[in-house]
Amino acid sequence: MIIKQLPVFLLNHLLLIAQVVSIKFIISYICVLLGGGFVHYTCAQSAKIDSLLTLLQKNPQSDTTRVRILTRLCWEYRNSKPAEALKYGRMGVNLAQKLKFNRALPYLYTYMGAVYRNVGDYAKGLSFYLEAEKIALQNKDSERIGFALQGIAEFYQRENRTAEALAKLNDAIGFFEKIKHQEGLSYCYYSFGQIYDSQKDYPKALEYHLKAMNLRQNLPNRSALANTQMRVGSILQKQAKFSEALTYLSKAQNLFQTINDLRGESQVMLQIAKAQLEQQKATSAIQLAQKSLQIAQNKHFLEQMQDAYLVLAEAEAQQKNYANAYKLQQLHTLYRDSLLNQQNTNQMFFLQASFEDERKTEQIKVLEKDNQRKTLLTYSFIGGFLIVLALFFFLYRNNLQRIKANQQLAQANLAIAATNQQLQKNHQELSTRHEELQKSQEEILTQRNYIEEQNYRLNIANRKLQGNEEILRKAYRKLEDAHQDIAKKKQQLEESHRQITSSINSAKTIQEAVLPLPSELDNWLKEYFIINRPKDVVSGDFYWVDKVDNTLIVALADCTGHGVPGAFMTLIAGNLLTKIVKIGQITNPAQILQQLHQEVQSFLRQKQTGNNNGMDIALVALQTTDNQMISVQFAGAKRVMYYVLPNQAEIKALAGTRKSIGGEQNENIEFGIQSITLPAGSLVYLTTDGFEDQNDTRRKRFGEARLRTMLAQNSHLPLAEQKSTLEQALDRQMLDTTQRDDILVLGWRLGGKNIPNQL
Repeated sequence: MIIKQLPVFLLNHLLLIAQVVSIKFIISYICVLLGGGFVHYTCAQSAKIDSLLTLLQKNPQSDTTRVRILTRLCWEYRNSKPAEALKYGRMGVNLAQKLKFNRALPYLYTYMGAVYRNVGDYAKGLSFYLEAEKIALQNKDSERIGFALQGIAEFYQRENRTAEALAKLNDAIGFFEKIKHQEGLSYCYYSFGQIYDSQKDYPKALEYHLKAMNLRQNLPNRSALANTQMRVGSILQKQAKFSEALTYLSKAQNLFQTINDLRGESQVMLQIAKAQLEQQKATSAIQLAQKSLQIAQNKHFLEQMQDAYLVLAEAEAQQKNYANAYKLQQLHTLYRDSLLNQQNTNQMFFLQASFEDERKTEQIKVLEKDNQRKTLLTYSFIGGFLIVLALFFFLYRNNLQRIKANQQLAQANLAIAATNQQLQKNHQELSTRHEELQKSQEEILTQRNYIEEQNYRLNIANRKLQGNEEILRKAYRKLEDAHQDIAKKKQQLEESHRQITSSINSAKTIQEAVLPLPSELDNWLKEYFIINRPKDVVSGDFYWVDKVDNTLIVALADCTGHGVPGAFMTLIAGNLLTKIVKIGQITNPAQILQQLHQEVQSFLRQKQTGNNNGMDIALVALQTTDNQMISVQFAGAKRVMYYVLPNQAEIKALAGTRKSIGGEQNENIEFGIQSITLPAGSLVYLTTDGFEDQNDTRRKRFGEARLRTMLAQNSHLPLAEQKSTLEQALDRQMLDTTQRDDILVLGWRLGGKNIPNQL
């Protein structure tokens, strides 16, 4: 009774399966299809697809609207009916090429590539994504270029071509950053996380999944956000950070429940159960795994069912219920094999449907060639007949002309006799013509008079040209005078430029004089390095070091703007810091930043003028404790403090408050202070954003992550060599491009060179 109610296409597929697999598998396939995928497909997607099919029928014209409908049908069918997806995709491609609607082709090629990826034909899927990338580049469509590159990276990852996958993702991020496409960036970060997760590089995987999660919090796709939270929890679980892992997994579970995503809810329950197993909480793990199994059984999620049986088997084994564990393990194996068979069968259905579609296409091509051959033969026959008919006509006409010529020859003989008579008449006519020649001579005389008159007019025109030539000479002399005037103004401008350059160089000398003296830095910091590269002659970045009693204060700031405006701000900020710290005797970093914020607003009258100039700053207070450890207090306004412990290669960071100094700010946000104690020999680094924001010729930023990696990798070197290594990397980054911003980096070793008490 069930088989009679099945669609015709499903019965055909069942007959095909019966030839290659067992009856037991056919029954299993029917149950899965009726209970799961087929029912869910019709419930969730049928309305949208029916609407698109209706629009397709109502729009039979070959126009761009029809291309868009075919593109949407290809997308909607991609996961449920791959053969249908490819059918509508090919129709869309053919029509778009006919209409030269190239803008639609990258969408169609990426959707068709996704279909081939879903059925396991990675080579063909990759070829479609590469074609999408080529056309998107021709169209200069940054969004589609980015998605094509991200899809290509997925194929490279599946083929273990990790380096190429990472390169494609970096290129995709460049395009998405250019157009500020947040969703595209989130997909790239998610792919980065998957690659590093598969390589068991969990810190990097976690970093990129967190980036994807932060972007998706502001995007409408809640399911994607929940999935990213689940990935973060899974990685934390692999790092044995179970408390943090459960926090993210619980967030994902709540979000899946809110949007009624049962598949996601089932998956995240299993992840929580696995984390509880790792913590030897078998009872709680069994309860969650059973809930997940119940959802999966109700909705026929085979993948979740087989995972749930495996978790339950491991939990029962942990409680030493080996009989139950064995039964559950068998169920896991049974559903795993069923899932594999179903995937193979789905791929076989797709391949058969694709083969039938291609076979029909080839038949149509053969018929078209046959029709062309018949048409060519018909035209050849008609052409030959017309040629014979034309030859017959020409022969008949030539025969008539020959008869006529003979008749004319006879008449000519008669005419010769009459010619003699005509000659006499001609003699008389010659006399008449002589008279006519005399008249012509008179006309020639008249024409000569006309020519002489024209020559007179030409002479007048020549004199006018000579007058114009004199005017041109005068104009040329004026141009020479103007050229000399321009040369004088050029000299004046060069002199002005020299004076301005001299003034700026003087300003540079003044700015450098305000900075701490090398002798003071040698006394206070002992062993240190400074990379200071202004974008222009003077800089908007500065560093400030001073000591109050037994407390050493170190600050590094990035003022608004660069060049002369930025330099003015550095002078103002340096004087205000001296006033707050040296005169006001304030050594608490958070209080210093709060006082500096108020002083800048007051000094620049920002509330009255609307001026928003200010700075981002990192500020550190250092004190030596009784046990020769260094007490470090840090506060930052949108800047970070990096540090490395002795004999370690791991770099750590203290983040500042997300609030700048000066200008209109959220006054409810207070500057926070962070305190740590470090041993002598530890390294501390402060930097503005100029280094990490510097781009190369491809407009790719150096990046904070790369800077941190370099600091960590070179922390074992003397500080002078660290400086040299950083500057070489910066020079390579800036090769054949220009500096974007002021660059300032300060690094020092706590305690200095073999000196136990730095302060």
